[in-house]
Amino acid sequence: MNRHLQIIFISRRTSLPEQAATMLLSYREKPGEIYHKLGYENHSSFTQSFKQVYGITPSEYQQQKLNV
Repeated sequence: MNRHLQIIFISRRTSLPEQAATMLLSYREKPGEIYHKLGYENHSSFTQSFKQVYGITPSEYQQQKLNV
């Protein structure tokens, strides 16, 4: 993989969890509704990617931030 594609891949991988966080708080969507909208193939890969960035699952993030 050339350097340009590596940068795009890393940038995209980081920005998707950030977009998900915004959706979880702004639109109060459930994590199961978000992963497909962001292009993840399955809920498991979405959760893993989100957890790498935030250290908690999307559901935990939403509960903590919204005190649900």
